[in-house]
Amino acid sequence: MDQNIPSNSPAAPSPAPMGDPKPQGGSMGPLVGSIVVIIILVIGAIYFWSSKLAPKEPVPEPVPELSQSDSDEALQADIEATTDVDFDTNF
Repeated sequence: MDQNIPSNSPAAPSPAPMGDPKPQGGSMGPLVGSIVVIIILVIGAIYFWSSKLAPKEPVPEPVPELSQSDSDEALQADIEATTDVDFDTNF
């Protein structure tokens, strides 16, 4: 056969038709994990920030030990040693 004569066969085979293309989306796992980590960090930051803003109660000073004597000098020394200014309002 002569190679210059066209034949009925196609020169190149046509590509096979492809099925449905797969969607190009990735998995949602890394995105959800990142969001959870960010939420935990925000909650922790709010907790630490609010603990810094909260006023702390002052630690009361220990009460000095008072004498058991009924003498005038001992009573006067106990009165002078008392530093609690609002002792009258605690009744």
